Amino acid sequence: MNGTGTLEPLSTDGGKTFDDAQRISLDELANSWENESDLSQDEGYYVPSTSFPQKLAGLDPFLYQGSGDDFCTEENFDQTSAYMNHLLSAHGFSSNLQFFRADKQDASRIVTAFYKLLQQHLKDTEYKDEMDLNWRRLSQDYDTTVQNLGTIKAQLDKSERENGVLRSRITALEDELRVDTEKHRHTREELKSAKANLQYTKTQYAHEARKKEQEMNVLKDKVQKTIARNLNSTSAASSSIPGGITILNPVPRSLYGKQHANDAEQLLQEVIEQQQTKEAEIVEENEHLRRTLYTVQVELEGLMKKHSTSKSTVPNLYGLPFDMVKDRIETEIRDTLTLLSNSWDHRPSLEPTISPSEIVVRDQRIDDLQRDIEKMQLELEDSTLLVQGAQRMIDNLSSGNFLAGAQNFKINVDGSEMTLQELDEADAKIRQQREDLAKERKQFTQACLDLGKQREELQKAKRDFEESKRTFRLDKVVSFLSFSPTNWISGTRATTAATITTGFYRTYSRKQPQKAHGHFSTAIFQDFSAWAVC
Repeated sequence: MNGTGTLEPLSTDGGKTFDDAQRISLDELANSWENESDLSQDEGYYVPSTSFPQKLAGLDPFLYQGSGDDFCTEENFDQTSAYMNHLLSAHGFSSNLQFFRADKQDASRIVTAFYKLLQQHLKDTEYKDEMDLNWRRLSQDYDTTVQNLGTIKAQLDKSERENGVLRSRITALEDELRVDTEKHRHTREELKSAKANLQYTKTQYAHEARKKEQEMNVLKDKVQKTIARNLNSTSAASSSIPGGITILNPVPRSLYGKQHANDAEQLLQEVIEQQQTKEAEIVEENEHLRRTLYTVQVELEGLMKKHSTSKSTVPNLYGLPFDMVKDRIETEIRDTLTLLSNSWDHRPSLEPTISPSEIVVRDQRIDDLQRDIEKMQLELEDSTLLVQGAQRMIDNLSSGNFLAGAQNFKINVDGSEMTLQELDEADAKIRQQREDLAKERKQFTQACLDLGKQREELQKAKRDFEESKRTFRLDKVVSFLSFSPTNWISGTRATTAATITTGFYRTYSRKQPQKAHGHFSTAIFQDFSAWAVC
């Protein structure tokens, strides 16, 4: 066999036997098969999946039916050698096996050895392809595993960071819980102290109230004794204490013994000062009324002089002593009353614009409105108190002063500890209550504004009705004066008289409203007579 793998013919001329030539050829063939570079050049020529019996059957199906050990025999040497040459050509060997003067038995062994070597090469190739496929599959699995490992490491890092954040938050919450628990403990202690102080304050207040009540009884006893003693002393001599002073709720006879004289004198002095103040107010009011009556008298005298048919003159008697002018004044008053009575009897009948029944109905309406106003005032006061209490509660909650106003509520505190979640829920509930109170306060404020507007409208309607009543009564008086038989007032003087009479009527109606509705004329002259007597 030369370097290219071709078997040369054997001869005995060179001194070599057939066995030596066969052994040399097998060694060279083995060396050529060990060189993997020769087989790896053209692997496309092999068909590993096709078995030898199938290949041999492709050439001649009746040539071989064995397992491989008896592949080449002396009987089928020609066919198997041709088949091996075909395989060698198919696997890239350009030279073919040629046997000249060789033993067919040995040649058969050579062909069989070549066949087994080719079969082993095919198995190795199949195993190599399978290993290559497994290697690629394992490489792909390794890449996928490395990628998954990176993802899992990233998730692990993220989880560790989140775990650190959660641990920090848990630590902060534990610190807050510890602070809130301590604060709650102090709050419970302060609340217990406040309840004890409140109970002590109530007891002290009850004691002070009883003490003040006893002092008030003692003071009433002092007043009663002082007034009785001074009234008894005024029976023999004049006293500065006015008579007629009585105590509506006198206390029983004192059992506390004698009192100091200085306290009684101080109390008496205060009573005297109050009575002097009231007396000064009465004197001032009397002087004002006298001036008003004198002004009316002067105006009436001037009108009577201008419109009277007699030429008699009326002297001015103002400021003269009563003994000198009493007869003259009594005579003039009687004449004036007689004249007014005759004028009243002979006056034309005037139908009032407003009937008495309508006046009664309107009076009843005014009373109903007044009751409604009073009822609304009570509701407004109650609502105002409610809003003030709610506002105080909101201010206390917003400022953190939970103990302020605690005496108005009954608070029971046990020894249980509140958790952070319960504190948050209580805070949210308080905020919701504050929002609800703000809404209710806004609605209540709007309702109070509407109530105030309605009240103003009712008061305005009441004032208009009272003014219409006064105008009606004044029109009756003016009409009476305009139809008097002596014709005191006529023309432009009627307007002046109506103005003066209106002013006097309003003054008199404020002083004595019970007489201003039905006896206007008679009351004028009664007061005028009283003024003249004074």
